[in-house]
Amino acid sequence: MRTTTGTRWTATVAVLAVAVVVLGCVDSGLAVRVEHERELLELDELCPLCKAVVLDVESSLATNATEEAIVKALGKMCGLLPLPSEKKAACEAEFEALAPLLNKSDESVLVKYTPRSICAFARLCAVPCCATPYTPEQIHISLGGSAGEMRVTWVTLMDMPAPMCKWGTVQGEYTQSAAAVSDTFPNGGWVGMIHTCVMTGLAPDARYYYTVGADAHPYWDHPNWALPKDLSFVMPPAPGALPPNATTVFVQVADMGATDASDRTLARISAMALDSALDFVLHAGDIGYADGATDLWGQFKRKISSFAAYLPYQTLRGNHEDYYDGVPFFKLFPVPAPTPGGTRSPDTVYYSFTYGHVRIIALNSEDDFGLAPSLAPGGAQHVWLEAELKAADTPAARALHPWVIVTMHRPMYCPDHSTDCDTFAPLFREAIEDLLATYHVDLHLSGHRHSYSRTTPVLHSKIMPAGAAPTYIVCGVGGSKEGTSGYPASPPPWSVFGANDFGYLHVATTASTLTTKYVDASTGGVLDSLVLTR
Repeated sequence: MRTTTGTRWTATVAVLAVAVVVLGCVDSGLAVRVEHERELLELDELCPLCKAVVLDVESSLATNATEEAIVKALGKMCGLLPLPSEKKAACEAEFEALAPLLNKSDESVLVKYTPRSICAFARLCAVPCCATPYTPEQIHISLGGSAGEMRVTWVTLMDMPAPMCKWGTVQGEYTQSAAAVSDTFPNGGWVGMIHTCVMTGLAPDARYYYTVGADAHPYWDHPNWALPKDLSFVMPPAPGALPPNATTVFVQVADMGATDASDRTLARISAMALDSALDFVLHAGDIGYADGATDLWGQFKRKISSFAAYLPYQTLRGNHEDYYDGVPFFKLFPVPAPTPGGTRSPDTVYYSFTYGHVRIIALNSEDDFGLAPSLAPGGAQHVWLEAELKAADTPAARALHPWVIVTMHRPMYCPDHSTDCDTFAPLFREAIEDLLATYHVDLHLSGHRHSYSRTTPVLHSKIMPAGAAPTYIVCGVGGSKEGTSGYPASPPPWSVFGANDFGYLHVATTASTLTTKYVDASTGGVLDSLVLTR
């Protein structure tokens, strides 16, 4: 059967190749498609062979094989396949690079990943991002690096001729446009193109309608523009323009993923977005839980598009974004550079933004597998953070944005006796806790622990008066497939509440109050709340 299929596809590619010769001067996009077809055809031939080898490896392992033994055995499969030397070396290199992460997988590798996923790691099976060549999908927006900007990101299976975004203030009338920048990544067998376009010159507090795609592609009947046609967003108000009693509202989530457990959380957020009850969403890491299985990125992004195409969706890197050195996350969820005009890389995914009465400073806790040396004194991120905090704490800055929130994936205070709380959290406290207190940070938000917990104002593990130190909230219950963490029977004195119901943190600010509510996604009930005043 494989031979018949391969022959059929070979004939298809041959016909397309002739078309390129005849029509190449008319449509260079056809040449791109032919190259994609050639690549997919090669993978169509290798993928079944690879999956068979994985099954053979699995059956040959002892029932009590260690993860190290499993990964080592899978690494040897590259030599069992009829691969040219270049592909064999690439296959072996992928498994060598992934071995540390696979070894500490939350489940057995052979339970967590299908044979197809394992073969995709080695780039021997294709993982198409999308069902049709040019239809834009997985659309989300995020704040740009400067005032008056909004970034939109989407994916297509094939590269588009002259991809762009269009926008305007009247529904269906797009008076402005900008060219998109296209990119991709080869990791995990992923096949697709990522398009990012920045809308500029946008007025504060105005609603804009937008669409994405390409103006023309005459050879394919698939729609080239995003559906539905009423994609829109509202820009943040100008700094200082929001009345003191007006409210800025956002939701913080972390540790979510594309599994059923996250559906109720996503449904609640979508309903709030539909009711115009949210300004933005803050996702503090562990986003799609792809863990190297790149098809899960598409599953997750399709789930969030019901709100992320309409609200700024601001992301942080978590440990489950570490696969392939964070490259898929970095490209699928672009964020501003730390400084205007600065260099972006998977390790510099830290940035700040303001919205209404609040300033958010988003950190990267994940370089060097969570040791985050760049956050230590003298590190690049530490230097940047101190400058950001100092600028945010001036009287003029506080008049515009009275609330300062620092967020990162890993917690600085958490109550249980896990490695995260007893080993990693003290390292983060040693690195930046004094900075947060010195510059009067109001709130620190994190995830990583699959639970919810809230502290008093705390400094060096001592309870402090209101306003003398930040309050620390861990909210990592977005719906992770790994389940939840418990709350200890005898928590430290500074820990005042804990639970593990799936849900999210609702944050509302005026000029004088900051209110948080931990909401149960199943019932909509408020399980814990906090009010800060100034």
